Amino acid sequence: MNREEILSEIRSESPVEKEILLPKPKPLTWYRRIAYGTANFTNLLAVSMWFPYSVAFYQKVLLLPAASAGTIILAGQIGGALSTPLIGDWSDRCKCGVPGRRKVFILLGMACVVASFFFIWHDCLGCNSASTDYKVLYYSCFAIVFQFGWAATQLGQVSLIPELAPNKATQVELNSIR
Repeated sequence: MNREEILSEIRSESPVEKEILLPKPKPLTWYRRIAYGTANFTNLLAVSMWFPYSVAFYQKVLLLPAASAGTIILAGQIGGALSTPLIGDWSDRCKCGVPGRRKVFILLGMACVVASFFFIWHDCLGCNSASTDYKVLYYSCFAIVFQFGWAATQLGQVSLIPELAPNKATQVELNSIR
């Protein structure tokens, strides 16, 4: 039985009984701490490029009106706001096997971020004579995929902390590494 199954079977609310019945997690190595922080850093690097530079890119490089650039950002934010609670629920309910239920969402999120990042920062494919509305729709779709991926990666990493860290002090440490 794994830790999750044991937790679901414990009927008592006593923290002492839970501590006795649950297997002790392995201590967190320095390598895992660095890997955890690096994965979060890459996700934050992508979003730090997205917010400050995307409006300027859409206005100055692609020559879209300011309202259109704002609409693209807003579409991404709405997509992220709608997908975040869904991702959290799916992550908690996932019965994923080999990589683990949190890692599946981290990998899915990173794939979405990487795939959408290319299209967000390049001229619209096949849009040479397309209308501004079409371009806004094109870039909005990729902004939504980007925000979904970012949320999936962030939620996967944050929800992984209690599963990685054997105690509260290590959990705080992992949060500070982020």
